[in-house]
Amino acid sequence: MNKYVSFLLVVLSMASSVQANVISNGSFETGDTADWWTEQTGTASVSIDNTIASDGDYSLLAVSTGDNWTEEARFGQYFDFAASAEGNELIVSFDYYAASGGLIGINLDYYTDGKHWLGWSEITPTTDEWVNAEITYALPTGTTAIDLKFIVTGDSAINFDNFSATVPEPASMMLLGIGALAALRKRK
Repeated sequence: MNKYVSFLLVVLSMASSVQANVISNGSFETGDTADWWTEQTGTASVSIDNTIASDGDYSLLAVSTGDNWTEEARFGQYFDFAASAEGNELIVSFDYYAASGGLIGINLDYYTDGKHWLGWSEITPTTDEWVNAEITYALPTGTTAIDLKFIVTGDSAINFDNFSATVPEPASMMLLGIGALAALRKRK
């Protein structure tokens, strides 16, 4: 019986690492912005760059040439989501490389009985190296869809790569572990 308890403890300890990524084409290795919407104001631009990438061959390059909020390069994804319980988290992670300053704004809207604003985050990039950013949002119960928006403004040129938006799923892993225990027990 001790080996079953040990097995269950191992499975439960792995539970927090199981996640489902809801971002499509997060590394831009398709060589385009498929699954992403893009827009720009003034002379700002959003394009695929094959000269620098955190990983792989491509990244997304957002360029804004004006003062903050007068020219913006915007991009994002809309995706369906089913929050199963109060307190589900959405962990948004991405790499960025800033050739020049500016500002990265991240906006998250969620949908239940209509569109609602969930949060705004800002990053002021200051380095000339790839940096990973991670932001955690608590999703309200009943969330059915999410609109994730990124805005680059200020005099900036910023590359992005390796986007992910994950929802930890410990319950799924626990069910797999319980099923495996039942199968082991039945086999005896």
